[in-house]
Amino acid sequence: MPVAASSALDDLASWCRFSSAVRRRGPYGLRKWVPDHDGYLRDEFSAGELPAHFSDGAAEVALREVKEVIGDRAFCLRNARRTALMLELVRLRLNRCDDEFAYSRDIRDCLEAGGPLGRQMTIRDRKGHPSLRP
Repeated sequence: MPVAASSALDDLASWCRFSSAVRRRGPYGLRKWVPDHDGYLRDEFSAGELPAHFSDGAAEVALREVKEVIGDRAFCLRNARRTALMLELVRLRLNRCDDEFAYSRDIRDCLEAGGPLGRQMTIRDRKGHPSLRP
């Protein structure tokens, strides 16, 4: 089965060989995964050749959202480290894991547990907004 797995997503024939090998003697996790994805993957392989230009609406929606989040912060994209950090924040937002209160609470917990304390300036925030203040 390792040979079938390495080429399983190459084409429809390879997928058929892989899925039948998994059904015969594959591990439990794959025996559950393959039937769940079989119909979708068969449709994808049967689609034939894509035209020279095609669009993926779902990707365009996500990219539009990324552009909206970045907005006028695009000047930060000149620095690779800042770009990586900003895109990580965008990923958290798109995955709806960007709870700023939980984030500030996690930082505060780390600092209170003796974590590294960087240079800090006075933190000014409106009442009720996340802060690193105790």
